[in-house]
Amino acid sequence: MALAYVSHHGCSTRVLTLMPYSKDVTCTSCGKPLLADTELPRAITDIPSPFAMQRDTSCSILIKPTNGSFMSHRLGENLHVGVSDRESVVYSYAANGVSLEPSGWDMTLIVFRLNAITLNETLRSFLSDHAHYFTRDSYRENGWNCFDFVIHFLAFAKLGRHSKAEFTRQFVTGPLRSAHRYTALVRKVVDNGPVIVNA
Repeated sequence: MALAYVSHHGCSTRVLTLMPYSKDVTCTSCGKPLLADTELPRAITDIPSPFAMQRDTSCSILIKPTNGSFMSHRLGENLHVGVSDRESVVYSYAANGVSLEPSGWDMTLIVFRLNAITLNETLRSFLSDHAHYFTRDSYRENGWNCFDFVIHFLAFAKLGRHSKAEFTRQFVTGPLRSAHRYTALVRKVVDNGPVIVNA
């Protein structure tokens, strides 16, 4: 769901709406059709979405909610993290061990970009050298999990050594806040219809 501000000539009101927008919205300030195809010039300003489709995530560290989507995610609920290769296939670690996921990561957050030139080779070397650490039997939801997989991959790739708290603070907190602000606006528009932002 894409958000945008819409305003029209001769009126100072800006309306927050979902795109594509409904054509039957009337400006609450001046009473004119705000979004209809009329002769009134209007300005549409897209609000950049923090989310990416999986096909656009190559060479990245990604996060998504463990269950559901960011539209239903609440702060404090579990997140899943993975590494996307040059073809946007995500390598992640969960209860079934390491998996390669060519789908299932749409509407994800990119939290770190990786070097495209050496990424696939580095991932293969990492899995070859460290697969025995990331087995189904060693997985612990609140102990040895997907965050450990990514943190160890970053150390292996010589991209820094991080604790889970440091990794979260440095890479996850900012994008997660942006995602929650964006989804709160989407929910507000979904629940209430187009919202007057200023008049």
